[in-house]
Amino acid sequence: MAHKYQTFADLLYASYSGLQTFGFAFARGKQRYDRECYAFRESVIKRLKAVEMKIGDLYQNIIRQMTSPHDACWYCGRSVSVCGSLTADHIFPHMKGGENVSDNLIMVCRSCNSSKGAKDPLVWYHERGEFPPMRVLVHYLKLVNQYAVENGLLNHSLDELSGMDLPFDFHYLPRSYQQPEDANAALPIRSFQLQRLESKEDTCRNSAADGCRIEHGRINLNE
Repeated sequence: MAHKYQTFADLLYASYSGLQTFGFAFARGKQRYDRECYAFRESVIKRLKAVEMKIGDLYQNIIRQMTSPHDACWYCGRSVSVCGSLTADHIFPHMKGGENVSDNLIMVCRSCNSSKGAKDPLVWYHERGEFPPMRVLVHYLKLVNQYAVENGLLNHSLDELSGMDLPFDFHYLPRSYQQPEDANAALPIRSFQLQRLESKEDTCRNSAADGCRIEHGRINLNE
């Protein structure tokens, strides 16, 4: 299958830069993406490629403004007073090699834990027609990047990755984020539409070299 992303790093950095751009706009109270947001996204990609920043930095900065309290389920955002006690769940499923380390463990309600089971979180959210909360997504991307670096996957093509047994499903990495004004009213943010990599609707057809345009209320990234 032909992809516009030449390597897995291209896809991963595009997904993360989109998340960073949303956070950048959100933190500044922007209602719509603008040229400043576009310039910021380009700088994020350049810094990632130059190893001047690491995936996961967003969590230490503005992501805390977009997350639920510590006494709430990371998956559904309900407080303990509503959902009851919380239990630990693996972001990378344990049965797929997910380790018992802090970055791979989050606290979730028993209902979400039982519903998700051993599924990849992004696959589970896709099946529910929901987008993962930002805090979950930041940890997920950080883990994916760490695994890719440790196993030398960043320069692999997507076709090569398709034949590998991985603890994550790269097909579900998000590449499209709604305008900030569409998400500011409800946090944690779960209402974005998540589409498969093969989806034509998520492909940016702009032929400009910048590789990105704001279209139909979303910031879209070329594959």
